[in-house]
Amino acid sequence: MNTKVYLVIFVAIFLRCNHQKDEILFPIYENNRIGFINNKGRLVIEPKFRSAGNFSEGLAAARVNGNYGFIDKTGQFIIEPKFEFATDFKEGYAIVYNGSKPSFVDKKGSVPFITNFNRLEPFENGRSLVTTLSEKMGMIDKQGKLVIDTIYARVERFESHLFYVKNIRKNEEEEVGLMDSLGRFVVPFGKFQQIGLFNEGFAKVVTSPKKGDRTGESGQTGFINADGNILFLRQDNLKEGCIFGDMYNGVAEIKFYKYWIPEEEGIEYSSEKEYEGFVNINGSVVFKDTSITRVTNFSNGRAFIMDKSLEFYLIDQNFQKVTAQKFEDVTTGFDKGFAFVKVSGYDDYGLIDTSGNFVFQPQFRITHNSGILGDYFFFGIDSPTEKNKYRILYGIANVSGKIMVQPLFEYFDPNGFVDGLLKVMIDGKLSYINRKGVIIWQEQKNKSIEDFNITYKKDGHFHALSVLNTNDYYRFDSAYSVPKPITSELDFPENKLAIVLDINDVGLYDNKWNGYKLCISNLSNKPVSFQAQDNRLNMKIQARNIKGDWQDIESLPNSWCGVSYHTLTLKNAYYWDFMIPKYNGDFATRLRVQLEYNNSDSSDEPEKEVYTKPITIYSREFDGGVNLSQFWRGQTPAPNGILDTYSQ
Repeated sequence: MNTKVYLVIFVAIFLRCNHQKDEILFPIYENNRIGFINNKGRLVIEPKFRSAGNFSEGLAAARVNGNYGFIDKTGQFIIEPKFEFATDFKEGYAIVYNGSKPSFVDKKGSVPFITNFNRLEPFENGRSLVTTLSEKMGMIDKQGKLVIDTIYARVERFESHLFYVKNIRKNEEEEVGLMDSLGRFVVPFGKFQQIGLFNEGFAKVVTSPKKGDRTGESGQTGFINADGNILFLRQDNLKEGCIFGDMYNGVAEIKFYKYWIPEEEGIEYSSEKEYEGFVNINGSVVFKDTSITRVTNFSNGRAFIMDKSLEFYLIDQNFQKVTAQKFEDVTTGFDKGFAFVKVSGYDDYGLIDTSGNFVFQPQFRITHNSGILGDYFFFGIDSPTEKNKYRILYGIANVSGKIMVQPLFEYFDPNGFVDGLLKVMIDGKLSYINRKGVIIWQEQKNKSIEDFNITYKKDGHFHALSVLNTNDYYRFDSAYSVPKPITSELDFPENKLAIVLDINDVGLYDNKWNGYKLCISNLSNKPVSFQAQDNRLNMKIQARNIKGDWQDIESLPNSWCGVSYHTLTLKNAYYWDFMIPKYNGDFATRLRVQLEYNNSDSSDEPEKEVYTKPITIYSREFDGGVNLSQFWRGQTPAPNGILDTYSQ
């Protein structure tokens, strides 16, 4: 074989390997296993993993059984599965966990340095934020050395080279400052009471009131640049105005008050007397008009102002009207030189350019807040069903208003197309479509029913209703158990509230996993009350850990909304029934179900019940299996609004 032939073979192999290295792969889900396709829909890695992340820096975290390792783009393990959980590689390192303790590994699977932190964050520009067991934060470099000591209540990334630090004094007052990537103070503690996020290189700051000031004035408000230098500070008050916006295109929103108009009796402040304007980077008010009730942030050299008619006008950076056209509504302002607007007489949105001219007339009732991505955007139409009267189907249109993909998916990745493919949900099935709307791959009906094998602490899943009422304040669907009368054929414990578990009554959990039937029966001769959150009972599954102690493998998430918490009631001689997952994993153990309910004396008037310490009851114990990460790892929310079957 001559030299030219060798050269051709070498080049062909090199190009093939280089293409494989750079090729973007997309995860798919078939029969409870994950594989990967390319952007043409060709299967590159067979579905054989129970869980897998996305490829990053040529590797992806994946597991076949209970532990994670890292695979390359041929599907082979480059780092053997030996971690209870693993994350993506970033800047040459990935975070892995064993026994809830995190550490970094390199692409050889070696630990580059020893850490003893409770939490680690991925490296970014050579720096990782770390948290101690006592919840103190700091920052390390890629050699594991502390750059910011772990003595602060909070450390956050602000800019690529700036970090926000917060401390709590002994008198419980907060102090804030900014540090650079070498751990040096750019803005020392005590200079400002508040420091906002940077936007376009500027951050809003608020100073503390001067000591001995009895006027009731707050501190001054202004802006600093990325070097920590003050651009200006001004006093916020009703007369001079209050800055409430960040800097956009060199100006920030400021709110004024018509203090010269007498207040009505008994009223200290009225929003009807507010009006808005702009202040520049020197602290000078550059736009102030008592007839303007609202202004929007500038972008692309344009902003909108609203007058007393509650309609918007488009203005330029000289605060002059660009066009006489009025707009009934605007969405997120200008993005890539375009803005979605609504005009009087139309229920739909159209698109205008920076001259105020319509690129296309109003024709889309719903435009998604992801904005314009390249040359396209997502729009929606109402498509209610019997089960979901609020369902919206989304499609794709270009900036000329031409529909590229008709509305056909319920959810989508708001980051848009990646290498020509978009991840969407169509009829509840995970799918990938191309720019023509052609389905390149779609999840098929699961042909394999298996035990539930996951690596996180699942959220509580026992939802119930007090009565069967589809008009109830809370959402009703088939996932909510409704009270059923106890008949003589049912063998439930007498004179008590009980959890009845029958491991011989095997059915489907979530329509795709093996499960057991579980009932809560009430033969206690009185109604029983249960504290609930969004109709979720305080009930969860526990397992014996390595030490033999009972530990939760499910958790009850908190809600910020007070309305979420309420009371459910199960009447005497009624029961709820549920399906629970049949857990399986590498660690064989015993499991049980725990339920907390209220000890109250009232009968049919829950609002008059007097609650005392909750009562805890348990189901019978049963054999099963879990993965060790279920004892400590919380459930990760599904990203981008799409059901993420890959995070198990």
